Amino acid sequence: MNEVDLDDMQMRPHESSPGRTYRFYDGPSVVYPFGYGLSYSKWDCSMEMAKNEAVITVNVSNKAGPDGEHSVLLFHQGPNAGKKGNPRKALIDFEKVHVSAGDSQTVKFNIKRWLELEEKGTHTFMVGPSDEYTLQITVP
Repeated sequence: MNEVDLDDMQMRPHESSPGRTYRFYDGPSVVYPFGYGLSYSKWDCSMEMAKNEAVITVNVSNKAGPDGEHSVLLFHQGPNAGKKGNPRKALIDFEKVHVSAGDSQTVKFNIKRWLELEEKGTHTFMVGPSDEYTLQITVP
């Protein structure tokens, strides 16, 4: 499957296409994932969720380099991600923050509607294009 027909506009994977966009692509690794960006600063993120609250708190730290702005991307992966035509993951919110060198900023995301609208099972929330920081929530 080296070539995909230019007339093929299907987003979801099928026999002649690995799918398109970060939501459906299931082919070999990509060089730059969706949301990847270059920066002179070294960024670090951590995420947590308070008990009984549908709010994810992300702490963004500028560990090294000059003052800069960082886009925090929040992705959701539902219980049936990548199955039966469902997206592998979906961008649900983002926030751009300015962080001075050696400092940190806090970003809060309300995920209540994602937990109410989605089916029961394990929901995964990921920060950043590398999905390095994940939080799994099981909805009974």
